[in-house]
Order: sequence, then structure tokens, then C-alpha cells
Amino acid sequence: MDSEIERRKRDHVMNSLRQDSQYDLTSWLEFVIPIHNALPEIDYDKIDTSVVFFGKNFSYPIYISGMTGGFNDAYKINSELANIAEKYNIPLGLGSIRAMLKNPTLKYTYDVKRGKDIFMIANIGGVQLKEYSNRTILDAMDSIEADAIAIHLNPAQELIQKEGDLNWNGVMDRIVELADDTRVIVKEVGAGLSYYVIDRLKDSKVAYYDVAGAGGTSWTKIEYLRNPDAPKGFENWGIPTALALLMNRNKARLLASGGIRNGVDGFKTILLGAELFGMAKPFLEMALGKSNNILDLIIQQFKGAMFLTGSKDINTIRKVDYVILDPLKSAYEQIRSSILKR
Repeated sequence: MDSEIERRKRDHVMNSLRQDSQYDLTSWLEFVIPIHNALPEIDYDKIDTSVVFFGKNFSYPIYISGMTGGFNDAYKINSELANIAEKYNIPLGLGSIRAMLKNPTLKYTYDVKRGKDIFMIANIGGVQLKEYSNRTILDAMDSIEADAIAIHLNPAQELIQKEGDLNWNGVMDRIVELADDTRVIVKEVGAGLSYYVIDRLKDSKVAYYDVAGAGGTSWTKIEYLRNPDAPKGFENWGIPTALALLMNRNKARLLASGGIRNGVDGFKTILLGAELFGMAKPFLEMALGKSNNILDLIIQQFKGAMFLTGSKDINTIRKVDYVILDPLKSAYEQIRSSILKR
């Protein structure tokens, strides 16, 4: 019989596919308008979409966001995601490894790298770091051959989750400690990283920050589906992805996720300062056979946006002019004033 944590992990995956688990709020990337270049002066076939991440070369600035693990069907999903990562030479993120730390028999659901040339990112919740020593976490990473670990910050989800942990004292210290021992990414799960989170960790060895903004899957909505008696009002809580990128640009090395559903939006996140952009739901649908291979289309869209802005490589994208429309412009100007006062 499945354990409580296995049932929860399965519920999370199934509920994330439901339309009513998505934000009503958008990513606000629609308010970012790249300036079209009608005379690009580049050869489309020679556009270089490659990027370096953690010192390794990847074919595209795209990564598979961590989604699942910890229940039987998760092995099939993660295996298919690993196949996609290897075929396209992009990084693979796993769901939280807490399930296998609590129940070692579930390790196989994450152990999908063997024999594959992929860069794999383990995952654990920030609030759960207090339960485990660095040695325990590093041993778990080694056991599945993970190359780095993402620490996800999800206080809004924990607030609604019936099993949620609301004691966050000491989480920052544990992030700093783990970053001293291994390659760490700090990320949100869809409510966005604010500038003061990154400011508080600026002296740590955290390598990247995934802003993981609002606009895609709402983990508070997913928890409301599991816990309908929880106090309502946080279904659309969060910072839209575009705003999270703008408020943190030039502060740290950024990744972007949250409501990115096509290659043009992915292009815009690179334009706003991200080094890679991640997606979860489109890849999950691919792994489950619920959609055609949307990744080829996303790559074509991304490369097309590069062509139409005269961007011959990823670094050139950051030199492209763009316009920010309201309400994003107004919101950014307000938050920028706050940042400058700090």
C-alpha cells in the first residue's frame, strides 16, 4: 500500500495537469516587446543556440524543471524525461528527493541517469533542509549521480498544504551551509523570488537563482485541490515571472521559469537577464504521451526570435532593445524605487 508521501507526490503530478491548477495571473512576459529587426544580416542556419551552464556545454538554453519522484509511476516519467534531456542535450531537474530520504526503497524513482550522458539536478525543499545533514543529502545525490541540487522555497504552498511545515527559522543558514559543500540552485516553485531573498544570500556560494515566477502552474491551487478546507485567497499569490526577472537582473546569475509555454517567451526571459529558461508542464505532458513533441516547436520559436532580432548567439540576445509596456513598466518602476532605497 502506498505511503502518505507517495500518494501526495502522485496527487501533485495528476493535479498539475488540470486546467484549474493554473494561475489566472499571467507571467507578464506579454508586456515585454523585443524590437523587431527587419534587416537581421545573419544566416538562420548558422545561429548558435548553445549555452554554458555549470561549466558544461548545452545545445539550448532550456532545462526540464524538477517535477516528480517518490511514487511508482514517477520512475516511468523521469526515465522519459531523461531520454528527452539526453536527445536534446539539455539539463534535467528531478522532483524533491525527500521521499527517498524518508523511504530509501523509493530511490529507484529518481535513479534514471545511469548510462546516459545528462546533467541531472536533484531537488529538496528549503524547509526540509533542517531535517537532514549535508552528508545525508550529498550521499543521496551521489547515489543517483546528481550533478547539482535545487533548493526549492515554497512557503505559500506549505501554507495551504495540509501537511505543510510553517517553521522556517534557520532555513537560510542551512542553504548557506549546503552551498559550501555542493553546487546549489535556489528556486521558488511558482510564486517568484524577490530581490530581498537574493540580497540575503548574496554572500553565499549559491550558484544560480531560478526566479520561478507566477503565471504557470499554481502550487497553492494544487494544494487547494487536495485541501479544500484551507483558507482561500492565495490562489494567485506571487510575483509574475517578468517582474521577478527585472527586479533581480544584475544581482545574480538567473534562471527563469513560471508560465513559459513557448520559445518566444523563453527568448524574452533571456532578454531580461536569465541564462536558461525552464518548463515543467509541457515536458510532463510529453513524458505522459499527452502531447506531441512540443519541444521541437519551442526550439524553432526560440531560434526564430533570435533571427528576427539579429541575434547570432545567446550573448547577442542581451544586446537587443525592447519595450516594457504597462502594467509591467509601472510595477517595475515602483519596485525599482524600493530597491534603490535599500
